[in-house]
Amino acid sequence: MHFHPKKAACTSFVIASCIAPLYASVLPDLNSGNAEYQQGLSYLHGSHVPKSYHHAITHFQKAARQGNLDAHNRLGDLHYFGLGVHQSYAKAFAHFQKAAQQGNAEALDNLGVMYAHGQGVKQDYAKARYYYQQAADKGYALAQLHLGNMYYLGHAGMRSYAKAFMYYQKAADQNNAVAQNRLADLYYAGEGVSQSYAKALVLYQKVANQGNADALDNLGYLYANGQGVAKSESKAIVYYQKAAAKGLVIAQLHLGNMYHLGHGVKQDYAKARHYYLQAAKEHNGLAYDNLGTLYANGQGVPQSYQKAADYFREGAKLGNARSAYSLGILYLNGMGVPHSVEKAKNYLTQAAQQGEQHAIAILNKISA
Repeated sequence: MHFHPKKAACTSFVIASCIAPLYASVLPDLNSGNAEYQQGLSYLHGSHVPKSYHHAITHFQKAARQGNLDAHNRLGDLHYFGLGVHQSYAKAFAHFQKAAQQGNAEALDNLGVMYAHGQGVKQDYAKARYYYQQAADKGYALAQLHLGNMYYLGHAGMRSYAKAFMYYQKAADQNNAVAQNRLADLYYAGEGVSQSYAKALVLYQKVANQGNADALDNLGYLYANGQGVAKSESKAIVYYQKAAAKGLVIAQLHLGNMYHLGHGVKQDYAKARHYYLQAAKEHNGLAYDNLGTLYANGQGVPQSYQKAADYFREGAKLGNARSAYSLGILYLNGMGVPHSVEKAKNYLTQAAQQGEQHAIAILNKISA
């Protein structure tokens, strides 16, 4: 998850998600129904028995009837994700609620997730915050992470970088890799704490050593720009490649940029296109914009304004301002598309509304 814009040559960071997924397994409480619960876990994970959601559910249901709170959590997870049962947020919520009423921290956090997303209930950030707080006060790391997210993003009108830092620190102290990455983000931007590339670097390295894709990409960015470390585009490439191999879209874009511009590697438009296509498969507007640029300039592909327009159109649909600007220019000049001042104005206006200064200047000229 990236919260801070870190501008590279052709790309920027984006928020991937604001709430981490529900955990699927935790250590069981030593309460009644534990034997059935353990049997359920064995079938859930295929440990010493063939994996079977059906058999897992049967044992979890027996454990839940005996008052096992973690069994309610596992049943909630299975209904939440639709594993072995028809997907049902309502049933998931009911199971989480039963465990939460007994003070189970994981269940309290899961209720917070459902209120934050409006899953099975009306979206309500105030209630999400309430449940996250209850779980966080019990020392539950994931809830501390979620609460930090709420303070960072200002959900329910409660933005506070200082409090976000505090809760991320609590979760990070329990070795939550996502929270450690968020702390590094805050050090990078100087939000809620004194700005320090050096401290960001240490934290990113710690999380990257655990194989975290975001941290690997962030390390690449620091090396590419010489922030907190001696600039090394060759090392940046190594980290970008590791993150891209894990399917991280922003890393695929960064790697595409490096090959596109010949930074740290020999310029290779074909490889740039390869990585842009990977990111485009994940419906990334910037990737479509970069592909359009390759075709507009004939870089590694036969020059084609028509294909460029197709990619810019997809980028514009996904909210990319530069794509909307470029498509407007193509319509204004009848390049690869029929000449149309009306369509040009529409796309340029879209770009201008997103702050694209070149679009604003051209609109002023053609509207004069």
